[in-house]
Amino acid sequence: MLQRIYFFLPTISIITGIWVLLSTYIALFLAFCIPRRNITEWTVSNKSRVFWLLCVPWCCFYASLLEEMIFRAPLVILFVRPSLGFWGVAVILNLLFSLCHWFLYKNPLQFCLTLLWGPIASFVGVVYQSLWLPILIHAAYNLIILVLAVLILRKHTVQDIYKHLTGQRIISDSLRM
Repeated sequence: MLQRIYFFLPTISIITGIWVLLSTYIALFLAFCIPRRNITEWTVSNKSRVFWLLCVPWCCFYASLLEEMIFRAPLVILFVRPSLGFWGVAVILNLLFSLCHWFLYKNPLQFCLTLLWGPIASFVGVVYQSLWLPILIHAAYNLIILVLAVLILRKHTVQDIYKHLTGQRIISDSLRM
């Protein structure tokens, strides 16, 4: 078991480093690139900038890296190939993954979609013994959802998309002043 952890340690280190860099980028973007007053007006007048410079990195890469490290990495490290034990652990981790999305978004569609694609990402990760493939699947899925939110729902700002998905605001104007 320890040998498997050592085998994946370089990948885990790289993923963690990328996550830290993205965290720093997002914090700096929020602190210095968005004006302290009239955040809503600024995001509406800079829709594409906010979408590509904040929303895509945050939702596609930041969330994907973090969630896959928590919910897929244990499967890839523990199992060399899919087996009966793999499917038992995969079902439990994917149920936890879906429940986290349920409690975060309170959206039955989001719960069902994560419940459906979670086992696929787990299977691909174990079959190919890669943490990168589930991360790429997750990032692609999130990017498709973001683009659909913009195109179909006509939600254009990070605030609009986040509020539509969660019912909450990312940043209140009163906190930014």
